[in-house]
Amino acid sequence: MDHIEVTALLACAQNASRRVTGQTVPSPAKDVVLSTQSNPSVLVASWSEAPGGKDGYQLVLYHTDSQAAVRNVTLPKGATTFQFDRLLAGSKYALRITTLAGHSAASTSVQQWTAPVAPKKLTLQSRRSSSSLTASWASAEGAEWLHFTLQNLRTPTESITVSTGKGVDSYTFQHLQPGTLYLLKVSVSAGHYEAEGPNATAYTHPLSPTSVSLVNSGRNNTLKASWESPAGGREFYLVTLQEGRSSMPLRNVTVAAHSTHVTFRGLSPGTRYTAWVAAVAGPHRAPSQNTSAWTYPLAPPGGSLSSQGSAHMLHARWQEVAGTGYVAALYTTEPPMVVQNNSLPKGYSGLRYERLSPGTHYVWEISTVAGPYISLPLRLTNWTYPLPPDRLSLSNEGHRTRSLRASWQNSSGGKGHYIGTLLETQSQLEIQNVTIGKGGTNTVFEGLVPGRQYTLKMVGVAGPFRSLVQSTSDWTHPLAPSEVRLTSSKWSSNLVASWNPPLCDRDQFFLRFYSQQYPLLRNITIGPSMQNFTFQGLVPGNPQSLANVSVRCGQTPQQLIVSWMESGQGREYWIQLYSDESLSIIRNLSLLQHL
Repeated sequence: MDHIEVTALLACAQNASRRVTGQTVPSPAKDVVLSTQSNPSVLVASWSEAPGGKDGYQLVLYHTDSQAAVRNVTLPKGATTFQFDRLLAGSKYALRITTLAGHSAASTSVQQWTAPVAPKKLTLQSRRSSSSLTASWASAEGAEWLHFTLQNLRTPTESITVSTGKGVDSYTFQHLQPGTLYLLKVSVSAGHYEAEGPNATAYTHPLSPTSVSLVNSGRNNTLKASWESPAGGREFYLVTLQEGRSSMPLRNVTVAAHSTHVTFRGLSPGTRYTAWVAAVAGPHRAPSQNTSAWTYPLAPPGGSLSSQGSAHMLHARWQEVAGTGYVAALYTTEPPMVVQNNSLPKGYSGLRYERLSPGTHYVWEISTVAGPYISLPLRLTNWTYPLPPDRLSLSNEGHRTRSLRASWQNSSGGKGHYIGTLLETQSQLEIQNVTIGKGGTNTVFEGLVPGRQYTLKMVGVAGPFRSLVQSTSDWTHPLAPSEVRLTSSKWSSNLVASWNPPLCDRDQFFLRFYSQQYPLLRNITIGPSMQNFTFQGLVPGNPQSLANVSVRCGQTPQQLIVSWMESGQGREYWIQLYSDESLSIIRNLSLLQHL
């Protein structure tokens, strides 16, 4: 309040004064600021105090859109700040601040926005799409605009920016890369204020691998899975291997995103496996169609091929292994010829082959089958039992003194061979051993002792097996005595025969005594050790002869050559040929001495 006193100067030194009271108009507040102070529901007004006198300040806050006064406060002089709370976020307000002085006032105004509120519960989802992501949010209070930036994290320079007005709560980004991680950033604006919101990340759904295959990569129990990579990206591949009909995964293998194959090692032989390949991106999996393959089977680890003592049968047995079945073949070695082929399902472990040839070497092979694959074979060999020789005989052929001829029929059809042992019958001493190759039906034993009985034992042999023993016996032909003499004794009616015994075995001597009147005067058998014999009761003065006869083969099978040593004065010889077995006379001959 200001006072003015006016004095009027009058004559005679008389003055007249009058006091007038008045008030000046106040100055408006200076440096008025309306700020948010980082709280979207608060605005803080601040100012510098106006110069001059004043009674106080009046602050009126208006909502710009509605033009309604939301606050009206009076502050004493000296106040320089005031906080308005419980305001609407993201709204434009106008503040009028008036300096009061009596009935005078001076006003100034300022406008400001409250800060907007960033959206809550921001989500980004693929919804099983490989080319789109949908963003959704809630409670974006006071936001005039929402600004979204979607960034491809695999290719950071690739991004999409969009803005939406208030009232929208979702947005779908199209034409994205499959199997790719994206980062979504959101901010809101109101006036010149912006508020950063939460971030969200999500993967687009990956595409499934194509051309998936599972291939047997050799006989080392490995399978190789391969595929073609689809478009887009992925974090990795998950390859699942399942064995047989099991529903449980046998192996899960993680493979780098750029790989297109993986090898499974150490698998079970002869087993069917099924594989899947899934492209994985975040929580999403895109599996391929399944594919199957077999590992190579193993041959049975052990088995047997047994004749069980039979000449016509073989029994095969084996240990079972994993697979779908077996293929077996039986064949002979000489000549190589398949006898029988068999295909057997899983579960068999034995097989019988019948009506085989005796004494024959057979080869048996069995392989395991698993899907399209066949193992290397298990190979076993064995022989059927041989048969003994049929119609075995041993003969001196009527004249052999130092050899015997053995003959037989081959009962095994020309397969296998024979082993013969020649023994002295009486002492059982082994004289000779012979091996006769297949197809042989006779042999001759040489260097034997004349006049001795021999026994031949013979077996059929095939591999490690021998047939039952067949045996037969015969004698070598004895030798004739040498230096046969017939001399007179002191008795006129007696003659004495003497000789040197032959170097051979003998059971007895056989003497035939002849005279001129009688072709065969006497036929006498004496002991084997005697070297002389006296013929008694003869007619004195008659010439006599004693023959020691030997017979040998001629140049043809129908010819015999007879030779003898004579003693006495005979002029005519009488020869009889007869069968040794039946003693029947075959031929009689009379020969003069000059022959």
